[in-house]
Amino acid sequence: MADPAWADPAQQLELLKLHLRIDGEAQDDLIKLHFEAAIDELDGEGGRLNRSLLPTTREAMLSPAHEVQPLPLRPIVEIEAVEERVAGVWTEIDKEPFAIQGDHSIVQPDPVLGGRERRVRYLAGYAQLPARVMSILLLLVEEKMFGEEPNRTRSINSQISSFRLAGLA
Repeated sequence: MADPAWADPAQQLELLKLHLRIDGEAQDDLIKLHFEAAIDELDGEGGRLNRSLLPTTREAMLSPAHEVQPLPLRPIVEIEAVEERVAGVWTEIDKEPFAIQGDHSIVQPDPVLGGRERRVRYLAGYAQLPARVMSILLLLVEEKMFGEEPNRTRSINSQISSFRLAGLA
């Protein structure tokens, strides 16, 4: 279960400092910088988790012939808009018939055979980071603060692999 404290930046910093066993405010900016770097390392299409960690609007093309189609990044929170290209012009169409399946796919009510292109704009990301992701982030910040250590590095890689293999990535 996600910890609501991670939604508040001030509490995030305190939890990071507690994990790192750091007192005082002298290293606060450095800790924040390393936390942002750890998020960047995991987040998005190029990230190690291939997930949208922070709520972000994304865009993807829909295959004209498939009813159910996985989107590149998950978890999908909301379909914001769907557009269709007709005669070279993108036009917004009604998004209500489109549905989210699981946390990773979109269902088109009527795939367009013969090919009008469609694109979807969607919100993906966590309102609160899952405990498994927070654990990985803590280890990454620790590694960035204190340098690589073989056991920590193995633990990070193992947790990332476990997260991805569990069907969560």
